[in-house]
Amino acid sequence: MILAIYTRKGGTGKTTTAITLGNILANNGLRTLLVDLDSQANATSHFLTTPPALDTSAAFLQGDMPIIPIDLLRGLAPASLNLAGVDYALVSRPNRFEPFQKSLKKVQSEYDMIIMDLPPAMNQVSTAALASCDYLLSPVLPDVDSLSGLALVEKACTLAGKTDGLDGIFLNMFSPRRTMDKAVESALRNGYGDKVYATTVRQCNKVRESHRFQKTVLEYAPRSAAAEDYIRLANEFLTRLSQNL
Repeated sequence: MILAIYTRKGGTGKTTTAITLGNILANNGLRTLLVDLDSQANATSHFLTTPPALDTSAAFLQGDMPIIPIDLLRGLAPASLNLAGVDYALVSRPNRFEPFQKSLKKVQSEYDMIIMDLPPAMNQVSTAALASCDYLLSPVLPDVDSLSGLALVEKACTLAGKTDGLDGIFLNMFSPRRTMDKAVESALRNGYGDKVYATTVRQCNKVRESHRFQKTVLEYAPRSAAAEDYIRLANEFLTRLSQNL
């Protein structure tokens, strides 16, 4: 299974979601690979303190996915600023997504779940990833800008040839006490129906604090609201997958 985490708006918790879900799934015994496709390399810097010798630009240019073991059940395909130049290199190439898709196929049998952290942009890298994923999950903040950004995600899916579009949406940094949050939730559920997860991830300062120590919120504050919500989110994701098999 190849899962893409994607949104067109920055600051929605995309990378946090990719890392945290990977952690939870590995704790459940699933062999998990985190593929960092964002040139900002935030997912990579969560695990590495120095730039990697090889990065995921090699997957697009040479068809080889560099993997660094994290532990027995987790691997990381790291990113670097090199990814920023991949977009220009791919534009003029015939079959420009083929090397990346081949790189995924080479390693897919080694993992139960491949989680791709996409850049918040509509470029060659994100298009290739969307064309290659089995499931697309999008975190949304409870504000109007994030709602409108979902239309851009759908457009990106169309350009990538992902005809079923978004597979799942969840509200992140959500507070049920705020009127705006509840209004956005209502609009989201009315507009996207069953694609919207029942689980919402509550706003929690422990998530931000955990970044300072290069830990997930589950490791840093396992009893926090966000940790509980991410566990529920992972369980709902797995349940939805099993229902669609």
